[in-house]
Amino acid sequence: MNNKKIKLFSIFGILGPLVILLFMIILGFLHQDYNHLRDFISELGAVGAPYAYYMNYFGFTFLGVSLIFFGSALYN
Repeated sequence: MNNKKIKLFSIFGILGPLVILLFMIILGFLHQDYNHLRDFISELGAVGAPYAYYMNYFGFTFLGVSLIFFGSALYN
């Protein structure tokens, strides 16, 4: 793998946690019954949560994919 791909994939290691943190904060404030100190982050993506789709696909899935890219950059 060339250096440009390694740098790009390494950036995903930074972006993934930042994106899920951003979604956790924003969707946590939009969800009326959610308390950042009391509730688990998975409750934002639970069945029946008002913004579960966004948390599951743009939060959790993006984090998983970004960690795969980051791991492949570390492997090389």
